Amino acid sequence: MPPATQSKRPRPYAPEREPEPASEPRIPDRDAFYELAELSRHASRWHFTYDRSASKAPYTATNCVEPRVSVAASSVQGLEHVLDDIRLPNPVRRYYRLAHQHRPTADQERADLDLLARAAR
Repeated sequence: MPPATQSKRPRPYAPEREPEPASEPRIPDRDAFYELAELSRHASRWHFTYDRSASKAPYTATNCVEPRVSVAASSVQGLEHVLDDIRLPNPVRRYYRLAHQHRPTADQERADLDLLARAAR
């Protein structure tokens, strides 16, 4: 059996490439951006993006409920501080106002049901 030989290029069909120079990361301060976008208390209310072409304010947050409301900042920490100060109405609880308007009616119905439950015993 002939001895095994090693070639310089194990895959001659693949072109040799020069290693690419190390470039800057896609998102500077990416770990902090991930924590803000995925793990913070703002993650459920805001949609976060990073736009490399926006040199002055690349970090952007758009409100999930009100898409017309967007905030941009030059750093992740700045964006987080701005989001901490913004208080938007929560449309999920629109019923809250209606519940207070109909409270006397609800209290009367509850009293009638309690009276029926006592009578059934």
